[in-house]
Amino acid sequence: MCIQLLERYNAEGEAFLKRILTGDESWVHHYDPECKAQSMEYRHKTSPSPRKFKVVASARKVLFIVFWDMEGVVHMEFLEQGQTVNSERYISTLRTLKLRLRRVRRDKDSILQHDNARPNTSRQTQDALRQLELTTLPHLANSSDLAPSDYYLFPQLKKYLKGHHYDNDEEVIEDVRKWCRGQSSEFFADGVCQLVKRWRLCVDRDGLSYTDSAVNRCPGDIIGTDSDNIKVYRGKCYKFFIDSGSEKHYWEAQEECEKNKGNLAMPKTETLNQFLVDSLLAYGVQKEVFIGLDDMKEEETFRWADGSELMVPGYYENFAKDAGIFRKLSRNSNCVVLDPLTNTWKDLDCRRGMLQRMFGFKNQRLFVCEYESVKGYENGDSPGAVFKQTALIATGVLVLMGSVKMMS
Repeated sequence: MCIQLLERYNAEGEAFLKRILTGDESWVHHYDPECKAQSMEYRHKTSPSPRKFKVVASARKVLFIVFWDMEGVVHMEFLEQGQTVNSERYISTLRTLKLRLRRVRRDKDSILQHDNARPNTSRQTQDALRQLELTTLPHLANSSDLAPSDYYLFPQLKKYLKGHHYDNDEEVIEDVRKWCRGQSSEFFADGVCQLVKRWRLCVDRDGLSYTDSAVNRCPGDIIGTDSDNIKVYRGKCYKFFIDSGSEKHYWEAQEECEKNKGNLAMPKTETLNQFLVDSLLAYGVQKEVFIGLDDMKEEETFRWADGSELMVPGYYENFAKDAGIFRKLSRNSNCVVLDPLTNTWKDLDCRRGMLQRMFGFKNQRLFVCEYESVKGYENGDSPGAVFKQTALIATGVLVLMGSVKMMS
């Protein structure tokens, strides 16, 4: 699919991207607490530590449905909590969208890009799309990394909304509308244009989305009772320690990974780095996380958690050159973090030094662990497929044993 989209882009150029109309939906809460970096306050070193309580997003929320292209938002709708998007409701939205297109995009033959949710792919919806003469782009199932709203629009919107309190649905809706109207056409164009790079990465991954691989390929000790924060990419399992209270110092984070024979994640390729960034943003993480890279043993010589040396030439320059990784901020700036919002690496203090104590900063961060997947699943075989292969081998052995017995 990604190859077809790239071929079309190569043939039509930017004109193809300008026709793409992408649509998606996301919940917007009446209150979404700020991340730790946003809520950080100045505190003198002699001041008592403020009491911190775990704050969660409010239960009240509205469903934000939006369709946009390189020029801006074409149509948006909001549903109250408790309402659901079924085929009938989505068809009604498509009819309204078609009227909006005639009004605001008169000379454009738009191509709709939406995900493979059941209301979008039902027979009734497909019939309605044909009646409305709306053509669609093919889309991989469970591939938020190829959906502009998921990897771009929603993370930016929710970053703005964090820390805002709203008393009712109307206040939330008005602020979302205000934010959307305040974005420039360049902002929306940037989100759509990122598709080209993502299609290329998809081709590099042999047409797989980041979420195609089954989590049950990971060892049971890693999964535990919760698999929501685990993903598989190219034969390795990645566990995202991103919940409140998961923050650790660098070496504490590495020790946590080593408990199950893993390391802090090592993005040695551009595609792996992009996988981590996209996954973090999809989880709603907008602050720096530790990766397995440091120069603790020798200044300016960065090594991965597995002991291999960082080779600067190549794609690393895109992340490291302007991120301070080779400009020491202090003697203890030895550990590298990944900033998902800017897609850059930063070389920061591994511990909590005097400067951090003075201003009340704790140098604990979220982190990602990298593990080897279960042997036998490296080539993408599901447990069912492996079982079938094992059964066939066992059957073949039994047949062979029977033949040998008959011959004797």
